[in-house]
Amino acid sequence: MTHCFEDSGTIRDVDFESVEDQKIATLKERMERTKDSVDRFAKVHFRWTVGIKFIGLVALASLLAVEWYSEVRSEASRLVTELSSLGKDVLLYDLVLTMSARMLALTGDLRWRDEYFLKVEPLEVVLADIARKAPDIASEFDKRTVVANDKLLALEGEAIELSTYNVTLATSVLFSDEYESNKALLLEGLTVLDGMIQDVRKRHRETQSWWGILSPSLVLLAFFGECAMTVAVERLDRRLERYWKEADHAHSAYSHEARKRFVKKAEDTIISIQGKIPKRFLRPLQLQAENDDAPPSPQLLRRRLFYLAMSAEVFALAGFAIPAVLTLVALYKAEGTDPLQQLIVHAKDTEFYDVALTSSARLCVLSDDTRWAREYDGFVAPIDTALAGLQEVAPDVAADFAKSTSAANDALIDMEAAALEACGSDSQLGRSILFSPAYEGNKTLLLDGIRSVTAAADEQRQIFEDEEEQHHTISRILLIVSTFLIVAADLCTVVIAAWMEALSVADDGDDGKDSAAEQRFVLGLLDLVKMTLSSDEKKLTRAVADQDSFAEDCTDILPDESGGGALTHQSLIERWCDGPTEVTTRVSWA
Repeated sequence: MTHCFEDSGTIRDVDFESVEDQKIATLKERMERTKDSVDRFAKVHFRWTVGIKFIGLVALASLLAVEWYSEVRSEASRLVTELSSLGKDVLLYDLVLTMSARMLALTGDLRWRDEYFLKVEPLEVVLADIARKAPDIASEFDKRTVVANDKLLALEGEAIELSTYNVTLATSVLFSDEYESNKALLLEGLTVLDGMIQDVRKRHRETQSWWGILSPSLVLLAFFGECAMTVAVERLDRRLERYWKEADHAHSAYSHEARKRFVKKAEDTIISIQGKIPKRFLRPLQLQAENDDAPPSPQLLRRRLFYLAMSAEVFALAGFAIPAVLTLVALYKAEGTDPLQQLIVHAKDTEFYDVALTSSARLCVLSDDTRWAREYDGFVAPIDTALAGLQEVAPDVAADFAKSTSAANDALIDMEAAALEACGSDSQLGRSILFSPAYEGNKTLLLDGIRSVTAAADEQRQIFEDEEEQHHTISRILLIVSTFLIVAADLCTVVIAAWMEALSVADDGDDGKDSAAEQRFVLGLLDLVKMTLSSDEKKLTRAVADQDSFAEDCTDILPDESGGGALTHQSLIERWCDGPTEVTTRVSWA
């Protein structure tokens, strides 16, 4: 503020700041400092938010990769289950074909011919399924067995034709060295086929073992990483909000003090003019200045943006939770795959070894060859193992099977043991036992029980596959929803961060500058009015004194009715300040 003082006949401009000016300058500096802090941190907030959301998208990609590989593992598990069943079917159908052809040649009973041809087409279907599902396994099997299999089919066809008119020749064909050698090659190929399928199952279990550890680790890492990123974004938002509050408080304090100063100057000016202040003239401004002690809260828009950002983070977290849960569910379902595979294998083994036991016993008494008795003894332990495994993986199925077949199975074991004792010594007795109605009836009961076991295994597999298909369908839908939630939430968060930055670094604009300029102008005008009135009062007093002393010489100084002379502010300044001096005003204002 500039004032005019008299010193040795001259007017000097003296600059000084009042206590109010210093306080306002301090508040303005604090306001600008907090505003700069908000501007800088808003940029940092936006960059960090974008970086965090990019990491979140990487985490999302990892979750999707885990879910995709889990689905691949599920398909591999289904393939292994199907191959396990198909491999056992190949062994069973081959055994039935060989047994039917030999029984036809030995007995001449045409029902064995029907049994033979009933199994030809299913065997071809099974081999075609293996070729479609596992071409490498089928190729290796064909390479090893194609020649032997073709030769066996030719020999069996020849024997079936011979059996209609010459059983002895038919028998000689099916028990010849050529047939036995080709049969050995085929069995070797079947063993290789079963071994390759077992290797597939083993590799699948090994892969599933480490995947069962890795996948939940990745899922939990991604999910808790998203939780940590959500907390980081929330911390950034809270810190920006704190900076905003500090800036709001500083701006409010500055505005409050500036308004008080304006009201005080207005009061002083009115007192200088009228000597007193009208009661209702400055009351609205006084009340506003007195009641504005507490700084205002953050603006509503910014608060709503914070809430919206947190809501977006919650949606993103929910989106991450969906693939995490789906992966854990897939792992849980994968744990049920191995018991299902074992159930199928044990059911198929039970059926296979039952046929092997029956055919070995009957071939022994029909051919009087005791080596079939040794073959029979070799099949006893495997069928006991299959039944024990069935009891372990499916107690309910095993209990129902034992309940329905226990008596028949015991009777069959006793009759087969008696027939094998007569093999080689009294083959006719053995034939009468193994082809009796009692044996056939108990055999029918046992076969019904075995079929119920295989049907239960097939039903369990069908239920499992249906659930897997349903799970995959739901998973794909939920993954689409999850991806949309995460991407939309991250995009919303980035847009909000950019909006916050724009609100933070936005200039006051022309309106704010014009308002500040107008306020400075009004304050300067009030100072000028007050100075002018004070200067006029002093000069008027001096002029009156001079008029009394030099009435004769200065009759035109004071204003008179005739207009001969007029006392003006400019004339007083020219007289008492040795020439015109411009009165200026400097107002320190933010």
